[in-house]
Amino acid sequence: MQSALIIFILTYIIIAVQNIPKVHISRPAGSLLGAVFMVFFGILTLDEAYSAIDFNIILFVLGMMIIVAYLETSGFFEIAENFILRKAKNGSNLLFLLIFSSGLFSSIFMNDTMCLMLTPIVLRVTQRAGLKPIPYLIALATSSNIGSTMTIIGNPQNMLIGLYSRIPFLKFWGILAPVSIMGLFLNFWIIKLIYRKEITSEAVKIIENQNSSKVQKGLLVISLSAITLLLVFLSLGFSPPAVAMVLA
Repeated sequence: MQSALIIFILTYIIIAVQNIPKVHISRPAGSLLGAVFMVFFGILTLDEAYSAIDFNIILFVLGMMIIVAYLETSGFFEIAENFILRKAKNGSNLLFLLIFSSGLFSSIFMNDTMCLMLTPIVLRVTQRAGLKPIPYLIALATSSNIGSTMTIIGNPQNMLIGLYSRIPFLKFWGILAPVSIMGLFLNFWIIKLIYRKEITSEAVKIIENQNSSKVQKGLLVISLSAITLLLVFLSLGFSPPAVAMVLA
């Protein structure tokens, strides 16, 4: 028990600190190292370690990340970036659009993936609008978590609940979507209140993006079709890991 606690604490130190002198271990590597030590020191047997892995979740996450990677390659998120900038007249509008777009995307593409994909976009958007990025990055982190709660595919925790409880996709969404949307509204007002000096109703001037990449229309259509089919099959009760991997 003492060895397990020591390994647990050391693993979290590696994950949290990241900048230990002369130790170049990323978060995934630190997590894997902790798991290996649990087996190496006999706290878990290899069979027990295998049984602790839920391959349904891993397959689902892999499938979704492949689909989202193609969406990014197709130029989908750049289209979303330009749309938000066209609609955002000021910092307050931008915050509102960011919170609800990231919340909605996270309910479909998973919160972890959206934070990974949208962080560079938020930085580019705030740079083009001449705004400080910190309030908007905090908005992305919080709204992606809030938005992901509305579906069983929004995050791995919901996925576990959906798989083992067998709650239908649409029933899960119907119960949690109103709660999640209410949370997004609260998130908007709280962040706007805390950062009221940075987030104002003054008009912002958008700087044109000189490094705009070309949208791949064919790949965009295929990727959006895959997402549409994903939602249709999940609504019909098909297995989420199987659907995600087949479409990927």
